[in-house]
Amino acid sequence: MVNGVGFLDNPFAIGATAADTSALNARTALFDSHAEVSGGTLRSRYDSTFGKSHAAYEQDLRRLAREGAGLYARLFSSPTGDHTVAFTLPALLRHEAHVRGRPPVLQILDDRFDEHAMLWSMVYDLPVGGDSSRYEPCPAVRAYGPPVPPVCPWSEEHLGRGNVLCPYGFWGLSCMVEQPPTVHRDLETVVFPGPAEDIALLAAVGDSLNEHLTIMHFDRLRQGPPRCQLATATGPEVADALAPEAMDIVYFYCHCGYDVRTETAAADRYLDLGGIRMEPLDIGMWARTVWDDPHWPRRRPLVVLNGCHTTETTSGTLNSFVPAFTLLAGASGVLGTEVTLEQGLASWAMEELLSRLLGGATAGEALHGTRWAMLRRGNVMGLAYTAYCLANLTLRPAKARQE
Repeated sequence: MVNGVGFLDNPFAIGATAADTSALNARTALFDSHAEVSGGTLRSRYDSTFGKSHAAYEQDLRRLAREGAGLYARLFSSPTGDHTVAFTLPALLRHEAHVRGRPPVLQILDDRFDEHAMLWSMVYDLPVGGDSSRYEPCPAVRAYGPPVPPVCPWSEEHLGRGNVLCPYGFWGLSCMVEQPPTVHRDLETVVFPGPAEDIALLAAVGDSLNEHLTIMHFDRLRQGPPRCQLATATGPEVADALAPEAMDIVYFYCHCGYDVRTETAAADRYLDLGGIRMEPLDIGMWARTVWDDPHWPRRRPLVVLNGCHTTETTSGTLNSFVPAFTLLAGASGVLGTEVTLEQGLASWAMEELLSRLLGGATAGEALHGTRWAMLRRGNVMGLAYTAYCLANLTLRPAKARQE
């Protein structure tokens, strides 16, 4: 669906194994652009301002484009030999952006619940070959805002050419990718339609993080702009803190670990909140024992999981946080990470995103703007954040926010 209209003659098709392969390749490329492990220690490849040299940034783009192009080719290959969709979809997306003067909302609908693990933000729809060293950089590789035009200013020069390296080739940068969770209810466009009171943010904080970075991060969130009502919880008190309809954003700022019970099986995830390891199973338990039923029926917060690989899944993942929070807890959506992130970079990225949300931006606008803000420093890690909600979700109605 593009801007709410279905126009493809046939849906995309991909098997679970191929989807897992693509997701693993994409996540590996993102992780390698961000960090390296030396002597058992994780070290960031970014500088103190979370930026990179232009040459290093361009190399990251080349590798990501190669992975994203492979995914695009696999998705829209047709056993009948009809290449209409594969060849015309990019032009249709750019036409929508040009006509409307904004990035199109690209909604992904998958009728096989929880079967495909895909990084849609990484899809690259410009035609390139397998040798990324031959890609020719578009001028937009250097001129990436602000402001960010809805269409690449040099898009006419791309026509009929192959091996063009352009940020607008990535769906996460050219579109607002909407991945609505399956919740068996009408998804929310507003977290809380009530009075224009201050936005309430509940932060569930892990105690194994770098204390200095944690203090600075929350000091910046408290000071704004925009400012918000910020409460914190940790350890066993998190279950009770999540019970009432008292927050607009539930923000998990903690480490995320792998729950490996069988060597050959896919791992689940847990959040390290200090004193407890919170798993998706815990959310189900609290929904059945501690919380009211229904839970969060009127004020459905957006859940933000700002830890390592919090929304990383494969087709074999048994339990994940997205359905647990949206189906069982009643959240309006979940935003999380696909790979391991250094704490300082994760803090900065979320300050960019939350400031936009608190200022009245939609979830789609906030994530899109954050990705481009990071790209301005040669940082591609905005593509490692995935939102499972409607793109036009806001914390308050537009009129209420203005008042």
